[in-house]
Amino acid sequence: MFKIFKKNRLSKSQFLISYILILGIILIIGMALYYATYRQVNNGIHQQNRQALSSAIAEMDDTLALMSAAARQVASNREFNQLSQLTSSADPDFFYRAFAAQTGLKSLTPVEFLLPTASSYLYMGNSNYIISPSRFVNFDSYVRYDSNYDIGSETLRP
Repeated sequence: MFKIFKKNRLSKSQFLISYILILGIILIIGMALYYATYRQVNNGIHQQNRQALSSAIAEMDDTLALMSAAARQVASNREFNQLSQLTSSADPDFFYRAFAAQTGLKSLTPVEFLLPTASSYLYMGNSNYIISPSRFVNFDSYVRYDSNYDIGSETLRP
């Protein structure tokens, strides 16, 4: 009987050791799968970030090319150049030239809609006016009445 009890005890300890080993192997496999999945997800996130950044850079390059084209068109606009040289609105041709320049800027309106800005205008420092395809107004009046934010004119001056 003593031998049976010893044999039973040995079989229980063998069962316990084998159970611990099986649990250990399952734990090691689980950790390996966790780290493999973690690395794969981490690499996927980095790759997705790189692709998003590359897309944003390409979009920014396209936008800058559009802005450059618009700036070249404005710089070559004879009416706008003549208007920007005037220093006072008291000149008799000032408002006529402003109308002609504004008409010329309307050809840039499709480009303006492609830009990532809510509204764009050109500031003429000599006369303190702003001009866009849709408006021609004194800069101080624009800041006081038309701007969306409560800011001072000294903040917006270039």
